[in-house]
Amino acid sequence: MADSEELARSAVERLSEDEALRGDLSDIGFGPLLDWAVAAVTAYSKQAPDSAAMDQYTDKVRGVVQEAVNDAQNNKLDDAAALMNFETSGKQEALDKLKSLKLGEDADENAVQIAAILQAALAASSSATTASAAPEQAADTKGETAVQTGNRQEASTGSNEKRVTSTGNDSGKSEASDKIQPHQKANGSQQSGAKRVWGSIKNIFTR
Repeated sequence: MADSEELARSAVERLSEDEALRGDLSDIGFGPLLDWAVAAVTAYSKQAPDSAAMDQYTDKVRGVVQEAVNDAQNNKLDDAAALMNFETSGKQEALDKLKSLKLGEDADENAVQIAAILQAALAASSSATTASAAPEQAADTKGETAVQTGNRQEASTGSNEKRVTSTGNDSGKSEASDKIQPHQKANGSQQSGAKRVWGSIKNIFTR
């Protein structure tokens, strides 16, 4: 997939440098439409497979702006559906708003109203994308938590096993000590008895 920043930059330059696109609108009316167009191509650049697809989508967005400028200057909507030729999940709601829109004699004001509806439709699409990604992120987080919990449980089990082993070793040492101590006491008694016998023998010979 092509670099999204480069695709967006190229598309924005094409739209912003097209002076014929604004018609007779001043910056007051054309500015919001251009802002929407920039946001639309920028959003699409993140999923565009290549520059050819990006160029094709930019042409669509340019067509929407051109239609909006003409409608604003003519004070009426010729074809509301032509203004929805872009990626959005809020198309039907936007169409309903456009069809009920009352345009006046001020072309700039008409353009501002049209741009507001287009922006809302684009924002609805972005919100839907974010909402669909949230469950996947939550699942990833749960997976990481489960792994961490499992690791802690394994560590705790290993620690308990070490304590049990240590306790078993201590018990073994204690039992061994208990077995050795009587033997040592017996040896001590035997040695003490031998000294007494040797002392008695020495006394016999010295008499």
